[in-house]
Amino acid sequence: MKFNTGDTFVWWGVSSCTESLDVLNKEQFLGKTGTRTLFNIQCHNGKQIHLHSHYKHEHEVLLMPGTYFQVKSTIDVGSNLNIIHVQEATPPYVLCESPLDTLPYTNEPLEIAMRALDSTSELKLHNIGTNEEDTQVLVEALKVNKTLTTLNLAGNQISDGGGEALAEALKVNRALTTLFLRGNQISDGGGKALADALKVNRALTTLFLRGNQISDGGGEALADALKVNRALTTLFLGGNQISDGGGEALAEALKVNKTLTTVDLSWN
Repeated sequence: MKFNTGDTFVWWGVSSCTESLDVLNKEQFLGKTGTRTLFNIQCHNGKQIHLHSHYKHEHEVLLMPGTYFQVKSTIDVGSNLNIIHVQEATPPYVLCESPLDTLPYTNEPLEIAMRALDSTSELKLHNIGTNEEDTQVLVEALKVNKTLTTLNLAGNQISDGGGEALAEALKVNRALTTLFLRGNQISDGGGKALADALKVNRALTTLFLRGNQISDGGGEALADALKVNRALTTLFLGGNQISDGGGEALAEALKVNKTLTTVDLSWN
């Protein structure tokens, strides 16, 4: 590809760059012999990654795909070295869109919270009308999130489908330790899904499921999970519809579970 002054082009690769010219003298980078091309890049959207890079002293910057550039100048400095100066410009049309910008948010509090998800340890989303679609959006973020430890979703409109989606996130999430789901409608379907998640999750220590229309089926599934789970210390199941069958199953589970210290079964 030829680069002439005034030309525009799109950089589609995910490329590692550096702010330090000293790095370029090293043979594994630019070196001092052979045919070489050096890009002098001015951009607004590069991501500094030196804190996460194996080369911590090289001021590494990640150039993102879909960046639109204009060639400002080119120069042959001799010794088979060409320098091309490019500057980020505004593209004539959208090249790449963030997936978060196109997700189907249905309430403003959730949208605001999602923007801060990767920089906070606690989210309070209780009583904001979170429904099934909103839960799906949140779940996709939870699958990769590494900072959130406490999530409060109490008093929303999360049904069994939302409970099942949250369970899928808990199977892979390794950060969340406290989950409030009081006053939703996850019922037995969501309860069973969460129970399956507890069989593999090793991070969650506190789970609030009070007032969720969970009956014996959900109670028995949670009891099975407690027989193998070694992380959960607090479980609130008050205000559900767990009768003798579910209660007996939970009692049997407590005979082998050595981790759980608090269980609330009031108002069942």
